[in-house]
Amino acid sequence: GATDFDYNYNGFPVDGKLLAVEYLGGNKIVAYARDDAKGTGIDDFSHYYIVIDIAEKKGTPLSYQGNALGYSSGRFSSRMAQADGKAFVGIDEKDKNPQIYIYDSKTGETVKGAEMAKGYYFEQIRVVKNTK
Repeated sequence: GATDFDYNYNGFPVDGKLLAVEYLGGNKIVAYARDDAKGTGIDDFSHYYIVIDIAEKKGTPLSYQGNALGYSSGRFSSRMAQADGKAFVGIDEKDKNPQIYIYDSKTGETVKGAEMAKGYYFEQIRVVKNTK
């Protein structure tokens, strides 16, 4: 049934580790994952974002303009937030300025958000809604 636990289910059929997940609706989640082949150290540039379709059991790296977003270092930060079916993710790709990207789960499109100056890094991304 709909509430039974399936011990054989594997919605992340990739070698590595899921560090954080955000459910966006429509059977889609965005996860911050580690690619163990790229390194397992906290400072290794081996962490990336992946969109997982829970029903299809398929994961696709988050991409922008047809290219997978770069790998980030660090795993003790919360550089991902979600609101209204969109994921806001922070990338600290090696030798580049930290960048926020916004993934829209309804359209499957990713757009660039804010870019930070060199020397800064992400600890947390939070969504603040205007209630007016």
